[in-house]
Amino acid sequence: MANANGDAFYLRESIPPTSTGELDSLTFAVKDCIDVKGMITYFGNPDWGRTHAVPQESSPVVEALLAAGAKCVGKTIMCEMASSIRGENEHFGTPTNPAAPGREPGGSSSGSAVAVASGEVDFALGTDTSGSSRIPPAYCGVLGIRPTHGALSTEHVAPLSPSLDTVGWFARDPLVFEKVGRVLLPPPRSPPRPPKQLLIPSEVWELSEGVPNARIISQVKGALRDTIRADRIRHIKLSPQLQAGIPSLAYFTARPFFQASTPLLALTAAADTIMWLEFLDIHGKWIEETKPKLGKELTGILARAREWPQDALPHARQAQKEAQAFFDELLEDDALLCVPTTAGLPPAVGSPPDVLAPFEARAEPLVSLSALAGFPQVTLPAGKSDEGWPLAVGLAAQRGSDLFLLEAVTLLAQRLTVS
Repeated sequence: MANANGDAFYLRESIPPTSTGELDSLTFAVKDCIDVKGMITYFGNPDWGRTHAVPQESSPVVEALLAAGAKCVGKTIMCEMASSIRGENEHFGTPTNPAAPGREPGGSSSGSAVAVASGEVDFALGTDTSGSSRIPPAYCGVLGIRPTHGALSTEHVAPLSPSLDTVGWFARDPLVFEKVGRVLLPPPRSPPRPPKQLLIPSEVWELSEGVPNARIISQVKGALRDTIRADRIRHIKLSPQLQAGIPSLAYFTARPFFQASTPLLALTAAADTIMWLEFLDIHGKWIEETKPKLGKELTGILARAREWPQDALPHARQAQKEAQAFFDELLEDDALLCVPTTAGLPPAVGSPPDVLAPFEARAEPLVSLSALAGFPQVTLPAGKSDEGWPLAVGLAAQRGSDLFLLEAVTLLAQRLTVS
């Protein structure tokens, strides 16, 4: 079933728009875990498609896009059961990253990001539980968003972890990116307004290696200098604040299983606890009864997940509540949080475990902040590396401030493009 040509799609089939609207004449693709009526949902695994009925209804998100005038052109490849940030799939093949051939496209929404980056569609839908709508666009040089948790319906979406799952999207054009948001997101709670603060957590940026972080931060500051007063652009130390503001992280720091020696690692452990225990609760019976053919990476992840301390879940859920309250307060007064999206440049496809393990250990805290706390985060391009590969930066805002964030990103993306 694997494709040998690095295609982003596993199914090319057009569905015309159901009405006209803001997205007239635009085309989009849909990640494999999101249902489209009449198209098999494989969830990145052939046995899933074999044992589940062909959807008779589309996701409400897909229906909203069709009703706004957009045309769906097919379903895209993803990592197996949304379990990886790499973008590789042993069953369906690995979509070729057009912005960095031979390098990972990022996962799990690999095909959707590749379809956008290659110009095959104007925008595409992905999902994000812990990075899947942020890492692929960073590697492929396009825009991507993880919205506020719960802002978009996850009905008719194969779940990884409902407490963390979101539906996001990708686009090349900042104006198209914002248009899609205006169609899908709830109306803003207040009139449009510019950001008033920029917060840059120093130790979070230290997790991103081999990229010109100082240059990227300087570009962001320069692009916002006419919008945010200089005294409200602040470098902060986030870890002490996390330790004080999310006391439930102490449980994870104290237990050797999690190897969480810092507040950032403890926060990551809390997010991973929710993610993998919910995954086993939802899909464990299907895996046990169906005995699907699983790839090596997911097999290893499941072995680790089955060893997870069961008493960790209530501590993780409490940490999630505390994290939501903490970041709601940190990001009030129209603040933007500026963070790296990835731990570095995209690794080579097929990199050995000894290369990927330390890289992904640094990447996990970067994607876990918004995953656990539920705030929206956008990945936007920030130029090219010396190798000619995409650089990216992440911007986040308070929960529920998605359209505020999109407006800021539209402005910033235009300025970063010319910097």
